[in-house]
Amino acid sequence: MFRGKKSVIFICIVISFFQFNLYPANINVSTLELISHVIYNDSQDYAFTLQTDGEMELTIQGGYKFGASIIFGFINDDIENAIKSKTAGLLFKSATIMIREILGGLLSFSFYIGRNDVFCSGEGFINYFGTDNIETNYSGFIYFPEGPTFEGIHTVSGTGISFSIRPVSDVLQFTLYAYQDDHFVDGLGDLLPGRFSIDLRTIINLDPVKFDLFIGASGPNESEAGYYRAGLLFYLKAGPVEFYQQAGIPRWDPIGDVFSIEMLYLLTEIKLNLGIISIIPSAFIYPQYYLQNPTNEEGIMDLNLKFAFGNIDKHLVSGGIEGNCSFTENLIENPVIKMSPFFSFITPGVLWELKCGITVFSDPLPYNDIPGMFEGFIGIKAEF
Repeated sequence: MFRGKKSVIFICIVISFFQFNLYPANINVSTLELISHVIYNDSQDYAFTLQTDGEMELTIQGGYKFGASIIFGFINDDIENAIKSKTAGLLFKSATIMIREILGGLLSFSFYIGRNDVFCSGEGFINYFGTDNIETNYSGFIYFPEGPTFEGIHTVSGTGISFSIRPVSDVLQFTLYAYQDDHFVDGLGDLLPGRFSIDLRTIINLDPVKFDLFIGASGPNESEAGYYRAGLLFYLKAGPVEFYQQAGIPRWDPIGDVFSIEMLYLLTEIKLNLGIISIIPSAFIYPQYYLQNPTNEEGIMDLNLKFAFGNIDKHLVSGGIEGNCSFTENLIENPVIKMSPFFSFITPGVLWELKCGITVFSDPLPYNDIPGMFEGFIGIKAEF
């Protein structure tokens, strides 16, 4: 209780500082999203349980040329248990101080703490060039409710600095990141200090072709040679067709790891927009490591096919059906196949998403009982 009061007081002090010292300051809720996963609980007869993933960000910004921002919020994949254990609450997520327009606008410098940029997700084109959303359909909690929530190939998170050079405005940007990487944790989830990372990223924003590339390294750590990573996002739009490719290695130890396809993060997606109908096939290969940690899901491959009717942006409603096949090399003869009808609609300020997953084939069927074949998702995303 006392710790919660101190957090609220600290947030109020920060807001007051921005309001009176960096006036005018912008205070807004930039993100608010909740997704409840409805699953069958085999510990009780015919009992379903809810697990809610939530994310919220309260952003405080001030200035432009010498800019600063602080983000408070929460991100939790089991809000119900967090409330029960009294660990739910508004927490510090990140802070950034940026100096823009150095050398006539060519160079910018940032000092940051917490979560920063996400590589190869499509987010960079929106944040730095103001483009339309080109992010993949196949990402986030609704597709990965268990294990890592895959979004992009690597995320910069920790305490560090970055230098960005934009030699061609709205087309080309190079960024160098150097930071103490907070993805390295011990068995209790506590930070392992002194693990440093460096990444070099290039974003190329052409019309209709886009690239997001990076290469990076981490050390010192358990490996004498350090850890290395690299990745690429390639996006192409040609008429009604959009092609989306993510390919990379989230972590590679040249001494301890035997290089194989299980090291790779591979996502291929095609969006075919035929007026009121959209067809989106996706194929995803799970990597052995993600955000510096083992996934324990290497060798798994998902094939997903989505048929959507209606354009949510134009008609405020959309629906359809999605088919998903998940298998490994050892289970290629017994894949898990799901069919998922879905429906989305917009009310003032809120996007609603409803989805029901039905396991139509697996060996054995979940819990050997009919209720275990069903799962549901209820998603709510507020627009501010």
